[in-house]
Amino acid sequence: TCESPVVDVTSTRNELVITGLTIAEIPSSRNYSAFTHLIPAINVQQNDFEGTNPALYSVFQIHGGRRNEGQVLVDGMNGGYQGMGVSGYVPEVGNAQEVVFSLSGGLGEATTGGPQMNIVGKQGGNNFHGTIFVSGTGSALQGANLSSDLRAKGLTATNSMKKLWEVNTALGGPIARDKLWFYGTYRYQYSRQNVASMWANKNAGDPTKWTYDPDYSKQAVGDGTWNQGNVRLTWQPTPRNKIN
Repeated sequence: TCESPVVDVTSTRNELVITGLTIAEIPSSRNYSAFTHLIPAINVQQNDFEGTNPALYSVFQIHGGRRNEGQVLVDGMNGGYQGMGVSGYVPEVGNAQEVVFSLSGGLGEATTGGPQMNIVGKQGGNNFHGTIFVSGTGSALQGANLSSDLRAKGLTATNSMKKLWEVNTALGGPIARDKLWFYGTYRYQYSRQNVASMWANKNAGDPTKWTYDPDYSKQAVGDGTWNQGNVRLTWQPTPRNKIN
């Protein structure tokens, strides 16, 4: 025997919560776009499962809505452009306390009818605690799917990974016990990728030549290095009030 599930008959709100434990252990990138993929009802425009671009501008919608309706929030504050639910802002997701998706039934605080992804950050406490996350891969683990059929259609080289490294550290603790705490995070990411069917120019840097002569021994590389730091301060002036 078992108890019947509790049904909330007072609200039409539909939410899904991803806990901090799931965020820390799920084998995906630490971009907010990777977590929108976990919700079956949400449709995502940009895909970045491996996390090669942390500044990915990824819009999302639900139930056939418009792409600009999906909103990324940090502690309830909109991190998107005016009239757009997302922006180039890169929120700290890997060290979030939880991520709450509001899928339908939004109340008056919702500015659009689309889904909302609210990232709730961790807070420091009276004891010092920290975490470190490291991941990486290289060309030795890169497969190839360039078939003769693709070559016949004009594809001379595929997108491939050269190097991808990420380090994400966090540390929290007290500044003044029982009153003021901090929680800081730092994220470093290094990405180098070969670009499909693009090659270095043999004439690059030669002022006497203005033509493009592809060097088929040197594939073009898309590269990026990102550094991101965040600090959260939590102050509790009275037992009933807390300010972040």
